[in-house]
Amino acid sequence: MEIPETTVQIDSLYLNIQNPEDTAALIRMRIQDDANAYNCYRFFTKIKGLDMTFNQVSMGTFDDLTFNGMNLFFELTRMPSSNMMVANMTPEEYENYYRVSFRKGDVIYVKSTQTDVATCRYWTSLQAVIAGGQNPFITPGTHPTNIKGNNVSGIWSGYCVRYDTVEFK
Repeated sequence: MEIPETTVQIDSLYLNIQNPEDTAALIRMRIQDDANAYNCYRFFTKIKGLDMTFNQVSMGTFDDLTFNGMNLFFELTRMPSSNMMVANMTPEEYENYYRVSFRKGDVIYVKSTQTDVATCRYWTSLQAVIAGGQNPFITPGTHPTNIKGNNVSGIWSGYCVRYDTVEFK
C-alpha cells in the first residue's frame, strides 16, 4: 500500500441549483486530473447535525482511466451510512436520512481523497454489488484484497485527504 502524496485538485465545488426556488440540490465539482500519474479517487459527504460520519457518495470510487489529464465534472449524490440506523426512526427522520440531495440550511462537509490502486479496486468491486441492489455483507462474493492469508476479506489502505465545506443558504 502506498498513500498518494497529492490531494485531489479541485477547480470548483458548488451547489447545482437550477433556479432560485429550488430547495434541494446536488453538489457539483470539477477536478483537474494529473496526466502524469494513474489516479484513483474516492469521495464522501457529511451533513452537519444529520450524519454521524462521512458517507461515500453514489458511485464515488473510480480511477482516471477514461479522463486522464482532463477536467472531470462530477456530482456528489448523497448516500446514507447504513440501513441498520433506521430501526427506531420516525417517518420524518427516515425520509431525511434517505434523501439523496442536499437541502437549504445544510452545512455539507466534502471529503475528497486519492487512494492507491488496491483500495480503488476493492471499493469499486463493493460499489458494483451495491449498485446492483445487493448487500455486500450478505451476498457472497470475493472482492480484491491486499491482505495476505486464507479466507480474508477487507482492505489495508490509506488516503490523501482534502476537506471542503459547502453551505446551502
